[in-house]
Amino acid sequence: MERATHWESVYSKRAPSLQGWFAPVLQPSLDWITGSGLGPHDPILDAGGGASTLVDHLLDAGYTDVSVLDIAESALGQARERLGPDAGRIHWMVGDVLETSLEAGHLALWHDRAVFHFLHEEEERLRYRKQVEQALRPDGVLILGSFRPGAPPKCSGLPVRHHSGAELEAFFGGKFALETTLETTHVTPGGVEQDYVFVRMRRTSA
Repeated sequence: MERATHWESVYSKRAPSLQGWFAPVLQPSLDWITGSGLGPHDPILDAGGGASTLVDHLLDAGYTDVSVLDIAESALGQARERLGPDAGRIHWMVGDVLETSLEAGHLALWHDRAVFHFLHEEEERLRYRKQVEQALRPDGVLILGSFRPGAPPKCSGLPVRHHSGAELEAFFGGKFALETTLETTHVTPGGVEQDYVFVRMRRTSA
């Protein structure tokens, strides 16, 4: 409940285009998703997607089974308003990624650039990993973005945990094989530089 209250407050204070995470196009994510070998009807989840524009570009790229999960209902409302009639083509899910019931072995791809780096307690991190492992198909793809060492210590008023690509590979590597890593810098609408690392991993074992 505290997490939901915090994010509802964040989204109530400024427009999505002024939020620190905003980018007109999430290019690294979009490039990796379209390059993952998915078919147009394969199910994709954007975990913590909120009011992100990724969903717009996934629709434009021809994907027909896209879900956006976020703890802040108002964030999803902003995205639906932006999409207009196209909002009906998306599965909108309000809930905490650690608690939401997801169909086992259903997803072809799990994308997250907004949740994992806020998880500090090991129990939460393990619950997150279990959710990913249970929801993805045996050959499913995990695309994860996180603040990396050198990035600011906080985002949207909350402390973040920094990860290197090697740390992400080690944490998820029991059932996933690393395909590629990218270090990049996101510049917020306010001009703050945030150093990110992205990994794309593929499920290799049950």
